[in-house]
Amino acid sequence: MTQQLAISTSGDVVRFLEAQHAEIKQLFEEVIARMGSQRQVAFARLRWLLAVHETAEEAIVHPHAARRAGGDVVAARRNEEDEARAALARLEELDIESTEFEAAFRELQRDVTEHATAEESEEFPQLDGFAPEELSRLRPAAELAYTARADHTLPADTRSATYAAMVVQARSALHGDLR
Repeated sequence: MTQQLAISTSGDVVRFLEAQHAEIKQLFEEVIARMGSQRQVAFARLRWLLAVHETAEEAIVHPHAARRAGGDVVAARRNEEDEARAALARLEELDIESTEFEAAFRELQRDVTEHATAEESEEFPQLDGFAPEELSRLRPAAELAYTARADHTLPADTRSATYAAMVVQARSALHGDLR
């Protein structure tokens, strides 16, 4: 079962990333609600969206926010992202139907939700000092990795890819198109 992602096509980079936060939360719920191969597909979609989302933040949002707020706010968000990457790597090693997976997944869900809340309340406001036109110009760069898959679906070979491999693919799409 393939579900289309519902990211809006209007607004600036902050609105785009906030929409991704909502989509990520929805995908967490979908993984919990599914079983078997449908859970595997939902988990792959979640990992892909996390990979492209964090890649965009790393390349675009963090540098701009750090210029306004200094490094502490951004360093805290990067630390949380590193922890999430490690948690995802551990989850990839577990049986997706196991109680161990479920417990670790729910912990990741809580941590990622808290991370998104911190971004929206501490980091994204640092971008308010930029001109609206500049924030609108940043959005296409944030969309590059996301739109690298024209139909926003995952082929079967990506379902078994590791999160780390998905990040490399997202970075390649983002940086390849920026050069």
